Amino acid sequence: MAGEGLRARIASILERAGVDACIQCGRCTATCPAALPSSLRAREVVRAVQDGDMTVVTDRDDIWHCTTCFSCQERCPKGVQVTQAILWLRGEAVALGHYPAPHTAALAEISRTGNVFPLEAEIRAVRGQLSLPLDPPDCAHDPEELAAFHRLLEVLVFEDLAPERRPYAGEDTREVTGEGSEGGEGS
Repeated sequence: MAGEGLRARIASILERAGVDACIQCGRCTATCPAALPSSLRAREVVRAVQDGDMTVVTDRDDIWHCTTCFSCQERCPKGVQVTQAILWLRGEAVALGHYPAPHTAALAEISRTGNVFPLEAEIRAVRGQLSLPLDPPDCAHDPEELAAFHRLLEVLVFEDLAPERRPYAGEDTREVTGEGSEGGEGS
């Protein structure tokens, strides 16, 4: 499954991000806004990939808690590209089908409407108070642009870009799907 190909790709990530320079000082974790409310510990992610621990990609979801604020990267005394490494690790996880369940719904929403975050009534009201158009000028609100976006998705074979999601080790799929059984991912 993961095998040598994944190890080689992670080794490439290590090299590109300069992870070998990490001295495990912990500044990345100390400055991380996601560290306190989540399981993300940037220092531990870096150490795991340094040690060749593939579970960072295959069995853990903490890399998805990163907000990509780049605080860790900006404060690293050795210039390790921590955020960039996390983004590359996410790419590897997606290629293996390991990504958070809400991403499935987001992909479906993008495909359907061209927008992952449909505007709520409150946001539209604020836009009106600010004399902005109620709907932003994006493809989700322009029928011609949305049609062009759907054609692009067809050309890209959008549905095939992310493989079917596979739960992480120990993940309770009932909580993820909102169903009472340990069935599939629901659409």
